[in-house]
Amino acid sequence: MYLLDGRTLQPGVAFTYGDMQYPSNWLTYSTKEDRDALGITEIVPQQMPDGRFYIVTDNNDGTFNSTPRELSSLKKHWKTQFNLTTKNLLLETDWMVTRKSERNIDIPQEVTNYRSSVLAEHDRLETSINESSDLEEFITVIDSVNWPTPLRDE
Repeated sequence: MYLLDGRTLQPGVAFTYGDMQYPSNWLTYSTKEDRDALGITEIVPQQMPDGRFYIVTDNNDGTFNSTPRELSSLKKHWKTQFNLTTKNLLLETDWMVTRKSERNIDIPQEVTNYRSSVLAEHDRLETSINESSDLEEFITVIDSVNWPTPLRDE
């Protein structure tokens, strides 16, 4: 990506500067000296901050401004998301729990193990979220999510 008088230029895209029209391949085949003569600077774009955790503003020059989101709001949001994920992961086998309760028909061990794994991961995530004291710790928790693989009919 390149910048010319505050305007972003992309390789492969024609542009006009002054009275001159430059073809779409000009940036690709121009030399550094050619670009310097026009005042074009090359920009190495920054990695965009993760919008899940930061309010991000694109400066349109390959850089971004970011403001951390409020930790308490993030905690509330992610705990809600994990509650929904847990509910959805258990939903397919809930009928087996009901069947066990109402008719005393055993739940297959594979299902019991799966449900225990889902609940253990939920509990681990919730505890870790509650214990995170800053955004960096919180992001580490979110990046560590490890739900068990859902059971498949065979």
